[in-house]
Amino acid sequence: MPNESRRFVLKPGRSGPLLWSAPNEAAPPSTMHLSPALFALHPPAAFRLALRRALVEARHGVRFQDLWKLSVQLYVPSERLPGGASPMLRLMLRLFDWNCAAYKALLACGISDAVAARLIHGANWQIIGPIARLIHWAAGLFSHDALDRVRIAYDAMFRLVFTQPFQRRVILGGVDVRFHVTRCPFNELFDAHGVPGLTAQAACALDLDMAKEWNVSLSRSATIAGGQAICEFCFSRHGSALS
Repeated sequence: MPNESRRFVLKPGRSGPLLWSAPNEAAPPSTMHLSPALFALHPPAAFRLALRRALVEARHGVRFQDLWKLSVQLYVPSERLPGGASPMLRLMLRLFDWNCAAYKALLACGISDAVAARLIHGANWQIIGPIARLIHWAAGLFSHDALDRVRIAYDAMFRLVFTQPFQRRVILGGVDVRFHVTRCPFNELFDAHGVPGLTAQAACALDLDMAKEWNVSLSRSATIAGGQAICEFCFSRHGSALS
C-alpha cells in the first residue's frame, strides 16, 4: 500500500479570470522568450502564453480560445504542500496543475495523447528554459568546468527549489555527476490528477532539455514515473564513457 501521506489531494478552486482573451488576440511571436518574472508573478499567465505559442507553432487547427476556456473549466488545484516546500516548488506544482487541465482539454479537442504531451512539454520548456539558463550562468561564477557547473546548479536547486517533500541521495565517486531522486512530488501530482503518463513529458523531459542546454549528457536507466523506486541521474561530458 502506498504511503497515504505522500498522496496529493485535489480540491475545488477558482482559477481566476481569463487572461488576454480578446477574440482577435494575436499569437505570440515565435522569437518570444517568457520572462521568469511572469512565471513568478502569475504561473497561469505564463503557461497560457507558452501553450498558445506551442499550439501555433505545431499548426494544429484547434481554436485556442476554446481550448483555454475548457482548460479553465477542468482546472483543479492540488492541496497545499507541507511548510517545507519552497516558493519556487509551489509555483512549479501550480504550473503542473495547469498542465493537467490543458492536457485533458487537448484530448477533449481531439488531439492524441502523444501530441498533447509534446505540446505541454514544449510550453513548459519555454517557461523553464530561461530559468535554467540563468541558473547555469550563476553556476559559472563559481566554475567554468561543465560538470562542476551541473553539480553546483543541482546542489543549489535541491537546497532552494526542490525542497521537501523531494528526497535525493547523492552518489559519490567517479568523475560524473550522479544522484538518485527517491521521492518526486511531481509524479505524485500527475498521478493524483489521473494522468501519470504525462509526468515523463511535462516534468522528466525538462532535465534532458537542461542537459542539452548546458552542453552535457544525461543518462538514466530508471525513473519513478516509469515505475521504478528511484529517478537515476548521471551527467557526463559529451562523448565520455560513464565512470
